[in-house]
Amino acid sequence: MAYKDTSVPVERSQSAIRILLYKYGTSGVQFTEEWKQRKVSVRFIHDFQGQTYQVRIEAKVPKVYYAGATALKKKEAQVERQIWRGLYWSIKSRMEAIDFGIESFVEAFLAHFEDPRTGRTIAEYLVPALAAGKLNLALSPPEKESNG
Repeated sequence: MAYKDTSVPVERSQSAIRILLYKYGTSGVQFTEEWKQRKVSVRFIHDFQGQTYQVRIEAKVPKVYYAGATALKKKEAQVERQIWRGLYWSIKSRMEAIDFGIESFVEAFLAHFEDPRTGRTIAEYLVPALAAGKLNLALSPPEKESNG
């Protein structure tokens, strides 16, 4: 697993994410840890070409099994450091791709844009449709209503 040996504290990874996002012009950032759902996320607000986007990148926290309470706590702490480090590098690589002109901000983060009405991401709408072989239906424009 990536970053399995990282010793970078969670707080330092979050600080690095905050600095990175500020550098690239975001107007706010939020870190969330949902222990019961076993996930963590970074949410940020970014203005791009006159539009404001809310972007949420989420990571699942794997269940850790280890013999002994001390070993388990140590392993859980390591997994948490790994996840936050991975989130940092994921965001950093996307921002550098944007800087380099490989892709636009929208292309880099489109799957993570939140629908302001529901809070769901674009990926949360499209991935299930893709998995069910119904992506064409998910992308179809709405049918016009008849006036008859």
